[in-house]
Amino acid sequence: MKKFNTVNSENYSMRLEIDRLLRDRQFFNTLWKNQLKRLMDGKAMIIELLEQAISTYDQREEWCSKLDALKEKAAIDYRKHCLEVRELQRQLDHSLKLEEFLRTKGTVRLTAADAKAEAKKLEQQEEEMRIYNNYVNILDAIREFAGEEDVDKLIQEFTRREEENYALFNYINEVCTELKNLSDNVKMLKVNIEEENAKHQAKLYKQQDSIESLRSALEEKRLATASARETCEKSSQVLAMLLQQIHALAVSSDCDSLPLLKLLGKPFDINVTNARLYIKSVEKKILEIVDVIKLDEAIQRQLESKERTPPSSRRRRARAREAAPSHA
Repeated sequence: MKKFNTVNSENYSMRLEIDRLLRDRQFFNTLWKNQLKRLMDGKAMIIELLEQAISTYDQREEWCSKLDALKEKAAIDYRKHCLEVRELQRQLDHSLKLEEFLRTKGTVRLTAADAKAEAKKLEQQEEEMRIYNNYVNILDAIREFAGEEDVDKLIQEFTRREEENYALFNYINEVCTELKNLSDNVKMLKVNIEEENAKHQAKLYKQQDSIESLRSALEEKRLATASARETCEKSSQVLAMLLQQIHALAVSSDCDSLPLLKLLGKPFDINVTNARLYIKSVEKKILEIVDVIKLDEAIQRQLESKERTPPSSRRRRARAREAAPSHA
């Protein structure tokens, strides 16, 4: 019991130690996680700062290069503007000198310029008067031609005739347009007629070719028919000859079917219909003759064998004669 209590107390102390160690481990894990989180946050911040520094450095380099380019451009523009200012100053000085020169020269020639202007004005007035007189003459000629002194009536008559002429012009344009359309239609019809004629000619040529081919085929068929007819006639002649020979053979062999044909009322002459009956009767007659010949040959052979073979008494005597010399 004491040992059990000792073991229990040791177990209890060990459990307390284990619980303490677990709490320490949990606290350590918490601290470790916090430190890792801080470390990761610090690394992320460092990376972000590095990226910002790199981008800032790149921007600085870019802006420095742009600033250098702007400085160079400003220097070039300054030099260009200086040259332009010098050129403008030179032109201004030249203009001032030219103005002063023309002012001094114009004072001397002012009277000559006025005389030229007056002459030009008089010439223009004369030109206008000449144009006016020309218009008056034209108007008088129109009045004399129309037989009317009132200008308003002349204007009305001119307007009326102008409208009539315009209407005639429109009518002529419409007629020309219609004529053009009709000519286009006629050309189209001519083209269609030519196409139809070409198609008709092609069709005629094709029909002629077909007719020629049909004629040649017909001629070939006629020749083939004639040759077939000749062959048929020859075959008919050969068949008739064969039938006559079969009939003669049947009559000469005295067949059994000939009286039957007579009793049935059939024609005695041979033809294609009853040729098979004649042939069968001839074959039957031939078989009968062959059987008779075979029978005669058999009988003849038996007779010959009988003549060659001696009677039994003669055979015995002959054997005795043959045996006597052997005993001696």
